[in-house]
Amino acid sequence: MSINDPFLVFNKAKRSKFDRKTNYKKRRYNNTKRNDEEIISSSSNSSSQEEDLMSTVNKSHQKKQIKKQKAIEQEAEEEEEKIKETPQQKRLRISKDILKSVISQGLIDESTQTFFDEDQIKLYDQKLRDKLIPKKGFRMDRIAEKISESNLKSPKITIKRNRSLPFTCMVMDKKGNFAYTASKNGLIYKWDLKTLTKEKFANNQKNTILCIALSSSGTHLATGCSSNLVTIWNTQTLKCIGALKGHRKPVSGVSFRTKSLELFSCSFDGTIKIWNVEEMGFMETLFGHEDNCMAIDCLSAERPVSSGSDKTFRMWKIASESHLIFDGVHEKAIECIKYLNDSIIIAGGQDGNLSVWNTNKKKPIQVIEDAHDGKWICSIMTVPFSDLVMTGSFDGFIRIWQIQRRNDHLLEIGKIPIPGFINSLSITSDHKRIIACVAREHRLGRWYNLSKVKGGLYIIELK
Repeated sequence: MSINDPFLVFNKAKRSKFDRKTNYKKRRYNNTKRNDEEIISSSSNSSSQEEDLMSTVNKSHQKKQIKKQKAIEQEAEEEEEKIKETPQQKRLRISKDILKSVISQGLIDESTQTFFDEDQIKLYDQKLRDKLIPKKGFRMDRIAEKISESNLKSPKITIKRNRSLPFTCMVMDKKGNFAYTASKNGLIYKWDLKTLTKEKFANNQKNTILCIALSSSGTHLATGCSSNLVTIWNTQTLKCIGALKGHRKPVSGVSFRTKSLELFSCSFDGTIKIWNVEEMGFMETLFGHEDNCMAIDCLSAERPVSSGSDKTFRMWKIASESHLIFDGVHEKAIECIKYLNDSIIIAGGQDGNLSVWNTNKKKPIQVIEDAHDGKWICSIMTVPFSDLVMTGSFDGFIRIWQIQRRNDHLLEIGKIPIPGFINSLSITSDHKRIIACVAREHRLGRWYNLSKVKGGLYIIELK
């Protein structure tokens, strides 16, 4: 039985439409719910990944911190071991380090512990010595051993005469190609030691030049004169760069610091002045000498040494603004002073005595009385970091000395007959020629005049 009720039909249609809407809403709700669940799950996954990443980073950071801590502890332990180790253990440790370096250089077979080549070992040993020993100031090149008495018996002597007033000082470049001389009439010459020709500097002054020094680069020449000036010259153009004013009395000594354009000068006013030649400026004045300061010398360290007529010589510590006084040996003025190395100093006085000093001791290592038969010592020449020393006077000889390694004593190994005042000495880098500045008068005065002496530049060729 069918009931044709329009009201019921309408309600059915309306209900089916309502059902469709509710089903759509349900599906939409389910879809949104599913999406939310996916988002939550993905976010949870990403958060878990971040947590994993952070944990790995923290672990690596912790590992690094642990490694650093272990390294610090290991260094501390090694330092403690070094402090506690005996001298024998220290030597053993250093030997092991050297052996490792030799093995890494490929000079020794690690399996057999045998050396490959003696020449390579000698070369390596020489490089090691050249690198390490100069830092301590203990290097000693054996130059004096090459100069025997047979070389000094009949050397060939070439004299380049000086027709004007006597030469007072001379300096030679490191390579031994050029020598520079100055005289009492203010003339400066550049000598070519191969051709024995000379060039004159453009000097208009006629003041007596008492001292001369050359920079390590060979480009700057410094002279000190009786007019209280320190003059700087260009060795290429032979022209004056400028004059440094400050001393109140004649400048008696100048010296460049090795591998530097720092210049030290001393004067009869008893002061030492420090100059910057690169900027042509004054730096500092050092006071201490009680009388005339007569000579000055310096090596690479900023510790110049100066001597004077107060019978002392002083080593100046520029960094600490202090100085050491060495005295009690010479009875008269100490006229010349030279470094042999960073710890050994050679001094010569007007009393004729030659003394050897260690900068770490207040008393001399050796005093040679009447080293030149009672005549005062006019000049000292040393080859830095070697065993060779030469001295000059006016007793008629240049004396050659060798310093002994075992006790740092000087031993005379020969002499060369040269009449006159030996005002300056030098030797070429190949040790085959000695260059001497000889005059009939002393560089600082005219107390004696040896009229028969042929003054000039003496080139002495050894066999």
